[in-house]
Amino acid sequence: MKRIIEIDLVKGLAIFLVLMIHTNIYMMSEELINFKIIYGALSRCAVPLFMMASGALLYRRKPSFKKTFKMVFKLVFLIIFFNAVYRYWDGWWINDTNMDTLMKFNEKFHLYYMYIAVVLFASAPVVYRMVSNMTRNEYRFAIFLFFLGSITIPYLKSLKLVDNPFILTYSLSMSYSTVGYAMIGHYIYKYKEDIPRGFAVFGAFAIWYMIDLLMKNPTTANFVTYFEMVNPLSFIYAISVFLFVVKSKTDTDLSLLSNSTLFIYTTHILFLEYFIKTGLTPEAFKDFEVIYPIIMSLMIITLELVPYSIYNIIKKKIK
Repeated sequence: MKRIIEIDLVKGLAIFLVLMIHTNIYMMSEELINFKIIYGALSRCAVPLFMMASGALLYRRKPSFKKTFKMVFKLVFLIIFFNAVYRYWDGWWINDTNMDTLMKFNEKFHLYYMYIAVVLFASAPVVYRMVSNMTRNEYRFAIFLFFLGSITIPYLKSLKLVDNPFILTYSLSMSYSTVGYAMIGHYIYKYKEDIPRGFAVFGAFAIWYMIDLLMKNPTTANFVTYFEMVNPLSFIYAISVFLFVVKSKTDTDLSLLSNSTLFIYTTHILFLEYFIKTGLTPEAFKDFEVIYPIIMSLMIITLELVPYSIYNIIKKKIK
């Protein structure tokens, strides 16, 4: 199957921003708060970018049930495997790998996307039938309903502007935005020639407003609302970035990075926690601590590409 260079670029950007989110956590100095806000805001589109890239790829042709089952099985296996790996990893650091101790550890939060991916792939055959039979106007209406039900209403509830016991805002609100974002990714890629790239400027205004809001009022409630929960600003920013990237004219081959995103996503916390425990915190970078998330993210990605490349070489030789 021919590679889509623009989607490779989206996935490469998304994995870099995921690492930015997790390295940015360690920018705890009060002097770095504004930089932490900027990095945090700019990286908010990471998971939606993955969802939209998946939709652009999944819904362009009919997914077979065999391939769907195979991918879901693979993801379930990886969830179980990496839960075990990270539990042992946490136990190893405290010199207690007793099974009873390991079972008490919390699951690594970043693995939540694996569960989202299961929903995305499991629903692909049904969603494909739906989007392939919709007119463009019907598709737009479906996206509007998604925005209203999965973005706007939960956001209004998080601001306490809607108080209705039948409208739930789950602790991980991104989980019920999965299929909607995937549909948007497919829609934008399918009709990208008809959508002006200039529309992406709305994303620039949205993210500027979010940064300005958080800098002026950096409360815990605001950080939860705009960094943890779904909200219109993150939504506009994410789809604007996706549109901007898929409309890019590039010949750069990012297939290695694109193919390695699942590997990097599942294992990067091992690298990051090791570096943190051995002293590679923002303070260790002295004059460069303001770009700590960028340095650490690029370093981890580079290091992760080495074992992934070796794995690919061995895999090809075995075949």
